[in-house]
Amino acid sequence: MTSERRNSTIVSPSVRAAGVWPVTLIGTAAYEAMVYKRAELGRPRWTGFHGRYQMTSTTRFLVCGAFVVGFGLGWAVNLDQGAVGAQAPHKPFMMKRIYTGTDGLSHVEDIELNAQSVLEKLTGARVSVSQPGSFSDWHVGPERRYIINLTGGGQLQVAEGKVDLPAGSIEFIDDLTGKGHTTANVGKEPRVSIQFQLANQQQVIGPLGNKK
Repeated sequence: MTSERRNSTIVSPSVRAAGVWPVTLIGTAAYEAMVYKRAELGRPRWTGFHGRYQMTSTTRFLVCGAFVVGFGLGWAVNLDQGAVGAQAPHKPFMMKRIYTGTDGLSHVEDIELNAQSVLEKLTGARVSVSQPGSFSDWHVGPERRYIINLTGGGQLQVAEGKVDLPAGSIEFIDDLTGKGHTTANVGKEPRVSIQFQLANQQQVIGPLGNKK
């Protein structure tokens, strides 16, 4: 195998073809044993005998640019969402009251809950769990009660149609007479709720509006 000398360093044709030259004076075998890798963007600079390479200025520029662009997009999205949230009007929290109308059918009305709301006195509480797919056909409420849904999946049907009950929703069952309503768990998980019995069991016919 032919070779040539460059500054007293033996360089073989295979090394010379690679287009790189040793930094220190080493033997041919040790020099050729080193691994020279080429990056997709430019040739990395060899920095030692342990296979470490530096990124070229072009590669560093592109990597830094990617971080800057990603951070900028994330900041812009968060800023836009914050602006939309700040401009959105306040949405009051509503309780679903199920009541019997003068037509004998069960209806639903939304009653706003706020710091001025006056709730009825309670006499007891219990936890209720219904499995996915459970269904109770038309029935009236067994008693006047508040129901706080800890999980979603609940669904009632009244004269107006189906009423979805997501997690965190509150029901006021007040349809003790008439046709009643249906109850179902349309979710994929057990429906867990807390039911509070009211001290006053005198049914109120018709809507209450926003009096409570």
